[in-house]
This record gives sequence, C-alpha cells and structure tokens, in this order.
Amino acid sequence: MVKAISKGKLSLKALAKRLIFSNPASAYLTRRIIFGRRGFEKRGFRGSLEVLFLLGLNFRGKLVFDVGSYTGEMTQFFAASVDRNGRVVAFEANPNVYKQLVNRIGRAIDTNVLAVNMAVGLKQGTCMLYIRNNEPATASIDPYIEAQIIAENNYYVLEVPMCSLDTYVSSNGDEAVPDFIKIDTEGAEFDILKGAIRLLRMYHPELFIEIHGATWVLKEKNIENVVRLLQEQEYSIYHVESDRAISLRNCRLASEGHIYCK
Repeated sequence: MVKAISKGKLSLKALAKRLIFSNPASAYLTRRIIFGRRGFEKRGFRGSLEVLFLLGLNFRGKLVFDVGSYTGEMTQFFAASVDRNGRVVAFEANPNVYKQLVNRIGRAIDTNVLAVNMAVGLKQGTCMLYIRNNEPATASIDPYIEAQIIAENNYYVLEVPMCSLDTYVSSNGDEAVPDFIKIDTEGAEFDILKGAIRLLRMYHPELFIEIHGATWVLKEKNIENVVRLLQEQEYSIYHVESDRAISLRNCRLASEGHIYCK
C-alpha cells in the first residue's frame, strides 16, 4: 500500500513537471526562480559565505564564463541570474560529466547556456585529465594533484581537448568577451589566468576563483602566483572567507577559499 502511494506521488510529480515545462513562460520562471536562485538562497541562509557573496552581485544582462562547470550547479545559478538578456558559457572537461550537464540544460538549467566540452588551461591542444572513480568532481590536470590521484590507485585517465580563454575569445569574436569568469578547476587556476592575459588586460572581466593545491605549501604558492599576476593586470583582490583585501603581503590568508577580483 505504501509503495503504491509513493508511486502515485511520483507519477503526480512527473505529470506536474511535464505540464510546467510544456508552457514556455512557466518553464522559464521555474528554471530561473525555483531551480536557479531559490536553491542558492536557501544555502545562503544556512551560512555559506560563497553563496551569500554571489547572491549580492549583479549578473543581469552579463556574459558569464563558468570554468569547471561540473554538472552545472553554479551554471544553474548563473543562468537564472543573468536573466533573459544574459548568457553563460559552461566549460566542462570530463565528457561523461559533460553529458549530464547538457541533459540538464532546458530542464533544471535555462536555455541561455552554451556547454563546451573542453578543459581550460594555458594553451590550445589536448591534456590528460585524471579522474577519481568515486569523486569525479575532483578531476584535475594539475601535475601535483594528478600524483595524489595516482597514489590512491582508484582512478581513470582521459585525453581531452583544451583551450586557453584568449584562444576561445579570439576565435569567437567580440560577442564571446565575458563580463564575469568563475574558475573552479582543482589546481589549474594559475595556468588558466596565464592563458587569459590578453582578455584580462583588454577587457578586465570580474573574476571569482576557488583556490586549490595538492598541499598547503602548494596552495600558498598558487595564491602567491595568482595574486602577483592579477596585480600586474591592475586587479583589486578580495578574499571572501576572511573578508579582507588581499595583496602579496598578506596573500597566504587566501590560500583556501574564494577570491573576487575586479
């Protein structure tokens, strides 16, 4: 009896979802409000500093690059936040995860998203992506994190296409210049920025970067390299978790967490 009731609830839920998404207006509102910002607002109320900070930014009408999209949780938020006149380009290197991302576009994620199945790094070409069997979200092209994954002996490797942001933008024209770039790439942050020097220098997009590294020492080196490069491009840098402005003098404060740069 209980199973029958549960199955009935699932059927009603599926029917309601089908009715909602059969109408373009209700589908848009559902993707934007319920699947997009509302879920993030709930997380923000639970105390996520990253989420609270992002909710305070204005994305309306902007072009956002989501570098390291995974299955699209952040992509979903950006798609809802840029509104009808904005767009999102979501870069995901793992082809298996990319399929999940694409399947969510037009359903949980609004249709103003272009999914790109490429790693982002220093230059155009290919790279080896090391992926934990039980944690595909932590896949990396960083050699030190790769070594950790290999030592755990529970992984697989894929050769995937790679682009630099400078190459991607130059090959797609002015319409591809982002206003905002989010980077969450398990240790490849510095190489991605080096591969975007022309973009940073000419267009100065806002940046939101999660800092990674295989060890604490490597995280400190990573943030030092990132801060030096961004200061050379005349960015101001803010560490979300410590609520502090960041320079080379105090950059170790930001060895973990997120930095916002503009």
